[in-house]
Amino acid sequence: MRSELEPQDIERIAAIVIEKLLPVIRNQQSLGKIRVADEQHTAQNNRHNKREVKPRMLTVRESARYLGVAEKTMRNRLGPRAKNPFPIKAKHIGGKVLFDVKDLDTYLDQLPTR
Repeated sequence: MRSELEPQDIERIAAIVIEKLLPVIRNQQSLGKIRVADEQHTAQNNRHNKREVKPRMLTVRESARYLGVAEKTMRNRLGPRAKNPFPIKAKHIGGKVLFDVKDLDTYLDQLPTR
């Protein structure tokens, strides 16, 4: 014998299931075992709420990636006795060696094209 459920019966069953599952879901979320389905949506909202700060100064590693050269190449050309010194002068803040993005952009703009 086959019986079909009425829409109101389906809604009532769904409400009961949701009521039973919500505490379990909340507990799992608090334990970090499951992720919220709309995590991407949350990330997008956070991007709109927080301003992304793009650093003006880059480390040697970041500068090398920015320019598309090997980090070792940059480090070899930074020393005071380098045979072929790097054309951009580094800035020093504390013990960090940093490059200004504006200087890197100027250098890239001045490179010859073929």
